[in-house]
Amino acid sequence: MPSADSHNKTLITDLSNPESILSFNSLGVLLIFFFSMIQFHWTQFQSGLDLTPGDLGDPRFVNIILEHGYQWLIGESNTSFWSPEWNFYPQQHTLTQSEVMIGSMISYAPFRLIGINPFASFQYFIITCSILNFVAAFLLARSLKISSIGSALAASIFAYGLCRSGFTPHPQLLAHWWTPLGIYLGIKSLHLSTKNESSDIKLKKFYFFSKSNTFAAFAGICFSLQFWSAFYLGFFCAIAAIAIGSFLLLFQFNSTINHIKKYYIQGLVFLFAAGMTLSPLAFAYFETARNFGTRPDYVVIQSMPKIVAWLTPTTSSLFYSWLYKLNEGAHNNHMEFSIFQGTIPTFCFIIGIAYCLRNRKNTNPLIYNCIFTMAAIFLFFTRIGQDTI
Repeated sequence: MPSADSHNKTLITDLSNPESILSFNSLGVLLIFFFSMIQFHWTQFQSGLDLTPGDLGDPRFVNIILEHGYQWLIGESNTSFWSPEWNFYPQQHTLTQSEVMIGSMISYAPFRLIGINPFASFQYFIITCSILNFVAAFLLARSLKISSIGSALAASIFAYGLCRSGFTPHPQLLAHWWTPLGIYLGIKSLHLSTKNESSDIKLKKFYFFSKSNTFAAFAGICFSLQFWSAFYLGFFCAIAAIAIGSFLLLFQFNSTINHIKKYYIQGLVFLFAAGMTLSPLAFAYFETARNFGTRPDYVVIQSMPKIVAWLTPTTSSLFYSWLYKLNEGAHNNHMEFSIFQGTIPTFCFIIGIAYCLRNRKNTNPLIYNCIFTMAAIFLFFTRIGQDTI
């Protein structure tokens, strides 16, 4: 019988083996994924998939839109794509007054194809969206050279974090995987373009068909599909991209211009693919806006949060209900105006900024980029009095 020392020695040896480390990391990734998924969808699982997250508003509407998209794809719809039947008909182009969601059909249509009813398929749609969010965020984090465990934790926050749980009354906002997948493909495109691939040399006359440009095209399509899945998420993705671009041009002008010159072909391919696939949606929205008008500016401004909203939790908050009472009456009692992220994230964010400012020479410019982006979004979309920048 082996001694305890030999057992410990064997264990240490096994853990020093790359294959053992790989299996250990894989186990850690799976544990993080399953634990996060179960706690996020616990109410659904506990009810036997009888309970749907959210209220009687958006979840039912999303279920109807998804079913319409599926019926249209298989050729069973009696109306145009933009005009769902149900109680909206004969009102035309109702999808362009809300969400389209055809881009998220990958997480709904397969369940309908195998005979599952629309209501159960909607339950699986919610779960599948979260899984795809996790996988896409994990791939992106790994492409940035983050460890497997670190990538799993980052993906868990993206797919199953507290912020994502706030989207459950609006399930159309769960289909968010196209954004990290598009960024991943974009990074892949830039990496490939720096290599003198033999295929690129052979196809010098047909450079647009290189591998790097293929990835750039798919990245553009992913960006477009985010709009086709959830217009709000695509809109905010574009805002973040503009904020990041502004930061780079303001603080890293020479380096940014050099990168634009170096990767301009990939950029053109990205813009072409995104523009071509997004144009039908854009034209449909513009046509509806021309015929029916848009929301007045004052209505849009009133829907934006006040500064106090960033310090106000919801009334049902388990830990911060006392904070809500302090700010009661200073804001509109609506969930979009109660977006307090908690004391720990706020504290870590402040400490992180202080650390970056103190260690400016050793801080990655990407950190400053993120801080600038968040500050810009906060500045431009926070309501001060009756106006907003």
